[in-house]
Amino acid sequence: MFLQNQIDMGIFLFFALIGIGYILYRQKPAYLPVIAVFSLCVLMFYIPNPLFTSQTIARIYRIDRFWILIAPFMAFAMAYGVLWLSKLFQKHAKSKITYSLITFLFALFILLSLQNPILGITSKEGRLYFTDEELHGYDYVTEKIPYGAELYSDYHTTRYFCLDYFSLTEELGLPYYKSNMLRSMDWSPQDDQYVIFRKSKFEDWSILFQDTGGEGIVNYVSNEENKWEVEHFHNVNNLLYNNNHILISNSHL
Repeated sequence: MFLQNQIDMGIFLFFALIGIGYILYRQKPAYLPVIAVFSLCVLMFYIPNPLFTSQTIARIYRIDRFWILIAPFMAFAMAYGVLWLSKLFQKHAKSKITYSLITFLFALFILLSLQNPILGITSKEGRLYFTDEELHGYDYVTEKIPYGAELYSDYHTTRYFCLDYFSLTEELGLPYYKSNMLRSMDWSPQDDQYVIFRKSKFEDWSILFQDTGGEGIVNYVSNEENKWEVEHFHNVNNLLYNNNHILISNSHL
């Protein structure tokens, strides 16, 4: 199954290595070997290696996103490989079978690549991006909610509002809040506490809350019990903002 899912990557590496080798051998124009050497060095990001097994390195440095940065150089190397092989077989092949094989491999690479997104934006925990409506809700927070207030939300929203106060905050006119992670929806916020709830993300399947012990993260899934808990929370508290994707509320009515 692994090899089957990596056919497109194998075809890409095949052409890229041939292109890099041809550029280094030909040495013309003078600047192309620099691109070839760089492409050879970053080739490690396109093959399985120990860097991708470390969750710490993968999450902190986002090395999986390096593919996008270096993609133009690798595409250039691959194009050189396809071009050189095409010319070689056109010149030496006695039949069109070998030349057709190159065309078939390139077409197969294109078809297999189109089956997968260039940038993975989903994972086991659902989508890992904010929608426009959610961002509009966050704008409401920075525009309407007093600075210094306590915000309670899911894991990803808490990271978004990691806006601590520091010595130049007021001088630069920057927003600042005390951002906390929710543990459940069965509680009552105070006057200076505001709850940001991503309704659409919750309805997709789940959002990430802090566990009751405050030491880890758990999935707050959208089962019937939790749906009732969410509805009850917003019925008994003051709903300040609602665009059907995100809800912002604070203390009792």
